[in-house]
Amino acid sequence: MKIQISRSIIEYEIQMEQLTQLCGVDFEKKWYIIQSLYKYFSGGKYASYEEQMQDNIRIEGRKVGRKYFSVFHVAARESLINAIRISRSSMMAQYFSNLCMDFECQNIIDEIAEGLERLYLELNRELQSNMKMLEIGYSTKSIMEIVQISEVFGVGERALESLSNVELLDTYLELLWEMQRRKPEKCLVIFENIDHLLDYCAYKKFFKKAEQFCKEFDVWFIFSTSIEGFVVVDERSIEGINVVNHCIFSFPELEQVVKFFQNQYPCQMKWAPEELCGEIRMIIQNIGNEEHTIHLKSNVLLKLLQETLCIKTSVESGLNSLEKAFLMEKDVI
Repeated sequence: MKIQISRSIIEYEIQMEQLTQLCGVDFEKKWYIIQSLYKYFSGGKYASYEEQMQDNIRIEGRKVGRKYFSVFHVAARESLINAIRISRSSMMAQYFSNLCMDFECQNIIDEIAEGLERLYLELNRELQSNMKMLEIGYSTKSIMEIVQISEVFGVGERALESLSNVELLDTYLELLWEMQRRKPEKCLVIFENIDHLLDYCAYKKFFKKAEQFCKEFDVWFIFSTSIEGFVVVDERSIEGINVVNHCIFSFPELEQVVKFFQNQYPCQMKWAPEELCGEIRMIIQNIGNEEHTIHLKSNVLLKLLQETLCIKTSVESGLNSLEKAFLMEKDVI
C-alpha cells in the first residue's frame, strides 16, 4: 500500500509492505517520515513545533484513524532495554498485565489478596490499640504495582545492559510475539537506524525472523538503514524497499527491474535475478541522490590505505569499453 506523508505543500510517498526497508542518505527527510508515522499512530499530543505533522498521514490517498495501527518505535539500544524493562508504559509491563489476567495467575493474585487482608487486619488491630482514630488499607491495584517494580534480568541474572544487541533484538521480537499470541492486533514496529545496532549478517538473520513473524500476525515492520550495502534485496523484499534521497524511489516487482536493466544496460548483458539483486544492494543507498559522484581514483587510494592495515580489498571484475564510456558519458561508436 502507498502511504502519503505531507509536509506543508510537499508530499512524500512511500510504498509500504509488511516488511519495509527505508534506505537512503537524506537523514532529515527519513527522520521526518519516521517521526510522522510514529506520532500519528501513537495517538500522542503534538507539540507546538510539530504543527506540520498534525493530521499529515494518508493511506492510498485516504485519511485513516490514529488507531489504524498500534505502534512501537526502536530508535537506539536504549529503546530496546526500556521496552524489556518493567515500567508503567513498557512493552514488558503490557505483557505482564495481560499475563496476570490468566486464570492461574488470577488465582495466585486472589491468594495474595487474602493473605494481605489477614495481614492488614492484624496491623489495624495493633494500630487501633494505640491510635484509635487511624487504620491502614490496600487495594488490589497495589499488587500489580508490586509486579511493576520487579526487575528483569538476562539468564544467570545478567543485567540487561550486558546483553548484546543481537540478544536484545531477539528478546524484543520474542516479547512482541508473545504479546501478539495473547492479544493479536494490527501493529507497526519501526526499527530506526538498525544498521547502527547489527552487522549485515546479523541483520539478514533478524530480517528472516521478521518475515516469519509476518506470516503469523498482522504486524508491519519498517527498518531504516543508510550504510552502503545494508539492505536485503530479493524477490520477496524488493517491493518494500524505498530509497529516500533528493527523490524518493520505490522499487517495482523484481521481474520489471530485471527487464529494465536488460533493455537499458549499455552493453548486452544477461542478468540473473540473484546477481542483479546483489549489484543493486551495493548501490541502493545513493539512488536518487543528486550529490553522489563515482570516484574511481578515490578507490585506488582506499585500496592503498587498506593494504597498510594488512586488509585485503577485493575488486570486482573490470568494465568493458562500453561500460567505461557510459560512466564517463562519452559517445560510443
